[in-house]
Amino acid sequence: MNPETTKLTIRVPRDHLEAAKAYARRHGVTLTEVIDRYLRALQGSTVQPSQEVAAITGLVPADIDGTKEYRQHLLAKHSR
Repeated sequence: MNPETTKLTIRVPRDHLEAAKAYARRHGVTLTEVIDRYLRALQGSTVQPSQEVAAITGLVPADIDGTKEYRQHLLAKHSR
């Protein structure tokens, strides 16, 4: 998030707020992060990947064709 922030008070229906809080909990982020990501998406900027995606990015060598490997895996798995 941008280090320069400001506090905002908004009014939303209670059920919307509870649903947003539940969404944030399920995804391991704060409600502020959920709102920030949504506002960034509205601006057309790119949203940063989640911590989980960032942690596994780059684990597969660039010279491996992931799609081909996955198809081979599925063929082996389902042709038994």
